[in-house]
Amino acid sequence: MTEDRKIPEASDGPDTPLVERVRAGDSDAFGRLYDRWFDRVHDLAYRVLWDTEAAADVAQDAFLSAYRNIHSLEDPRAFGGWLLRIARNGALNRKRKDERVRPADEARLAMIEQAQTRPEDRIGALDDPQQVAEDGELAALLWSAADALGERDREVLDLHLRHGLAPNEIADVVGLNRNAANQLVH
Repeated sequence: MTEDRKIPEASDGPDTPLVERVRAGDSDAFGRLYDRWFDRVHDLAYRVLWDTEAAADVAQDAFLSAYRNIHSLEDPRAFGGWLLRIARNGALNRKRKDERVRPADEARLAMIEQAQTRPEDRIGALDDPQQVAEDGELAALLWSAADALGERDREVLDLHLRHGLAPNEIADVVGLNRNAANQLVH
C-alpha cells in the first residue's frame, strides 16, 4: 500500500446484520464483510510490518480466524474493532517471529560461508566441548548463532554453558518450572 492511498471507511453500513447472517450460515455475508474490511485490515498489518506480502498473509489469517470464531464475538456491532484487534495481534506476532529468525550479522555470515575451512565444518569433527570452548573462532561462531535466539533461550544457553548451571538451577534463576528449564536446556 502506498502512503497516498485512501483507505475506504469500513463503517459505511452497519456490520451487525452481516455478522448475524454469517452466524446463521450465510458465507456470502462474510464475503461482504471481507470486502468491506480488507483494505483497513491490510493497512493496519502493513503499518506494523512494512511488507505488503506479509501484511496480506496476516490479513488473510485474521479473516480466517474471525470466520472461525465469529460465534464468540459478544457484540456484533463490535465486529470491526474485534477484527482489527485480531489483525494487530497477528501482525505483532509475525513481526516478533521475523525478528527472531533474522540473522544477527548477514555480512559476517556471508564471510563465514565463503571461508575455505568453515568453522561449522570443524565443529562437527570435535567430540569434546572443551575443545570447542578453547577455539576462539568456534566459540565466536556459537555465540553469534546464539544471538539469533530469543532473549530467554539465549539466557538459558548462557547460564548452562558459561556458568555451568544444571536445569534445576536455571529454573530457579529464570523463574521457570524445572520441566520447562530442562526442555530449554536440551
